[in-house]
Amino acid sequence: MSWEAGLVAKIWSQIDRPASYNWKLNPIARQRLVALSEKIDLASAPEDSSAFNRKLREIISPHLRGGNPDLRRSLIAWIIVEWGGIKRNHAAKLDGYAHRLKAFDDASIASFIASQGTEGVSSWSKVIALARPGEHAIYDARTAVALNCVLSHLGDQRAFAMPQSQSRVIRPAAIRLRTCRRKTHLQADWSGYIEYLQLLRAMVALPASTAPKSILDAEMQIFAVAPLIASEFLLTSTVQ
Repeated sequence: MSWEAGLVAKIWSQIDRPASYNWKLNPIARQRLVALSEKIDLASAPEDSSAFNRKLREIISPHLRGGNPDLRRSLIAWIIVEWGGIKRNHAAKLDGYAHRLKAFDDASIASFIASQGTEGVSSWSKVIALARPGEHAIYDARTAVALNCVLSHLGDQRAFAMPQSQSRVIRPAAIRLRTCRRKTHLQADWSGYIEYLQLLRAMVALPASTAPKSILDAEMQIFAVAPLIASEFLLTSTVQ
């Protein structure tokens, strides 16, 4: 899928506005992360919430890609369950992620994504994003719904597959989006993780004065502004 620069600029203009999110770890998640290995040291992590989110990836990435398979499996479980708050994944599935992603080399990631599609993307994209933060990003209900609301507002027929959400704002927006697509017979045409990465890269490639500096910056902004965009969509959209 190609993203035309003019459309990407319009999408980013809808996303690039004031929004905040607390990226810091809750005390229990922080304690459990540090307990996994004496090599994981959060003492140097900055207090600023956004800076902490970036630093967390620097701290965790080497251990995900390192040679200790037991620590890798433990980190994958921590990322999905403790950090991501996704409790429904059973141990066998998490072990499967660790086995298939290996040391997060390019070939293993590409093979994994190709076979996985969007199944469990809210979980496994978090793991890949922390292992390879310069090249990969988190794809979940918030990011997918936010982008779909913007695409709908701009009159573009493309849409990203939307994982389930319990959010009081994201969930009803996803339902409205799916209903609108059914009405226009577009419900089968869903984009996934690869197309999402392509869009984030196109955002970074925008003129320097307006572009996010990195894929992570783009992802964080989309995630933070998602509830606002979803709320506006619910107020302004109608189902014919």
